[in-house]
Amino acid sequence: MTGHFSELQLKHFVDDFEKEFGHSHFPVTVVCAPARVNLIGDHIDYNGGFVFPCAVNLYLKVAVRKNTTQTFVYKSSNQDRFYTFDISEMLKCDETKGFANYINAAIVFLRQRGLVLDSGFELYIESEIPMGSGLSSSAALEVATILALCHLFSFELSRKEVACLGQECENKFLGLQSGIMDQFIIAHAQADTAMLLNTRTLTFELKPFLLKEHRLVVINSCKPRSLVESKYNERKAECETALRILKPLFKIDNLCELTEKDIGRVEQIFLDRIKSKDFEVDSRQDLTAITGEVLFKRTRHCIYENSYVLHSCRALEAHNIKEFGNLMYASHRSLSNDYEVSGKELNSLVTRAMESSYCLGSRMTGAGFSGCAIALVHVDGLDSFFNTVRTGYKKDCNLDCEFYICNAVDGAQVL
Repeated sequence: MTGHFSELQLKHFVDDFEKEFGHSHFPVTVVCAPARVNLIGDHIDYNGGFVFPCAVNLYLKVAVRKNTTQTFVYKSSNQDRFYTFDISEMLKCDETKGFANYINAAIVFLRQRGLVLDSGFELYIESEIPMGSGLSSSAALEVATILALCHLFSFELSRKEVACLGQECENKFLGLQSGIMDQFIIAHAQADTAMLLNTRTLTFELKPFLLKEHRLVVINSCKPRSLVESKYNERKAECETALRILKPLFKIDNLCELTEKDIGRVEQIFLDRIKSKDFEVDSRQDLTAITGEVLFKRTRHCIYENSYVLHSCRALEAHNIKEFGNLMYASHRSLSNDYEVSGKELNSLVTRAMESSYCLGSRMTGAGFSGCAIALVHVDGLDSFFNTVRTGYKKDCNLDCEFYICNAVDGAQVL
């Protein structure tokens, strides 16, 4: 085996690349990047909180090779179209260019670091990560592309720099104000562990993630969503508004610095401030209907979710999988009720999952607004669990869901 794949699998992938781009004396570089699942701690990576993700065994692969032209050419295995750009072209985000925007973003921010791409190249993508599922196929593409280009052009970037550059691609090029979690775990993950990441300091600990007789099941709602078009940026702006009010009163830089003992005072502050309209909203978002209750609920989620992450790590260290499952479900209720990012489909998946006696805990994972849920399921009851969730979800939403039995794997690798 070479990394995640056998030599035969890699040969087939390179063969597919050469079918699209032809043969050349230039070598082909292959990078694979895994999907990520956030076990607990959603929507607090941009609020200075702790998160607890792991990389899972669904992969995106990128093959890249220099060419003798002055063009960058991209192709995905699931599209007939080639995207071609001139090496001297001023690259900008263009909605009609689809996945090419992620690659162009990487080029733009590598160049901003003074790194020179001195030739054209061809790039080919193949992915088994469901698009729009909330398993971070976009971050996998960003990290894989950056690592591939660094290897191709002999750039030296640390894994932390790769992750931060990937976040820049989303924030500054694609317009999604996401946090650092997805790129960070995909760049740094190690097998059989999950990462306790302090998103404020970017320090982390790798914790053993071994479930013994239980399995981590990812449940795809099969209702894709686009984060840029969702309310993701609105939620971030609401948190920024809340922080502007609370920062001078609590001497904090992030909402997740607050603790449960602050909740009563926070609630009263928002009620008083909103009544007097003594606050400013973020002009980037239409928040004219914002209320003190909304700001309090968003802040309360940040406080409790941060606490759930720390408690869940202690539960795992004590081999208390049942308590970990309870915390997952508590997290989902907060995401659904206080942060309001779940929705009918994800709520149905979690509710149906919890109806199974084989399930210890379930929650939505990722940014929400549809996508995926996760569950801890006893190995002896997997088929029963699948049937319970599948039947109930079909009844609730008239949709079919998909299941992936996952384990924690290594992060992105150059193969």
